[in-house]
Amino acid sequence: MQSMHKCSMTMHFPADTLGAMKEHWTIRYLEYVKQHSGRTLTAIAREAGISSTTLTRPVNDPDHPYEVKIQNIEKVSQVTGIPFQPFKDSDASTLLEIPNGDPAPQGAHLVPIYNVEASAGNGAHIGDEYQVASLSFPEGYLQRITRAQPRNLAVISVKGDSMMPTLCDDDIVMIDTTKRDLSYDGLFVIRDNGDALLIKRIGRASRSHHITVISDNRDHYPPVERALGDIEVIGKVIWKGGKV
Repeated sequence: MQSMHKCSMTMHFPADTLGAMKEHWTIRYLEYVKQHSGRTLTAIAREAGISSTTLTRPVNDPDHPYEVKIQNIEKVSQVTGIPFQPFKDSDASTLLEIPNGDPAPQGAHLVPIYNVEASAGNGAHIGDEYQVASLSFPEGYLQRITRAQPRNLAVISVKGDSMMPTLCDDDIVMIDTTKRDLSYDGLFVIRDNGDALLIKRIGRASRSHHITVISDNRDHYPPVERALGDIEVIGKVIWKGGKV
């Protein structure tokens, strides 16, 4: 059996990681459009009549010096039907790490942060015993990115390079633990045959009752097909934050 690169989870939030939540709203919007439309930014740019690099470079390169112009964001919204105004109005700079047991700031919603490094190898689940803190989101922020209740969400961090450039080492992700249906393509946190937790892209397979487990860094980690019965689904990735 071909092995898959382990992108194991551990919880640590250095200042530059939480600072990444302050990334420009246009980047958060484009990442949301890419994930929820199921289309590449290149394809969206082509339909919108703009250069593909206008969208892809600011998203893929954190050091890219130029922001996406509002007129191009408007074109993306027109061809995808996904409004950008909620992202423009959101204020991610007020995200706070809240110790266990402390109340949420007024109007905010708390999403649990888990240290699940112990999950690697022994079949442990994301559960209360691994919660180390909560992340406080401003009022209305979560509703802009998900319909799930905060109690069904989890924030964990990422180690490894197998999902670059989508996810990098020390990025953090939010997962919806109610979304476990692998018949839909997307990014999922899974456990393969009782082994370590992985973040992988799920795609269709050539055989029935199988899926293709895909690393975005395909030059180093080729896709593999796995039987559905060997996969435990923890949840779907719906949001990410990363280093600035």
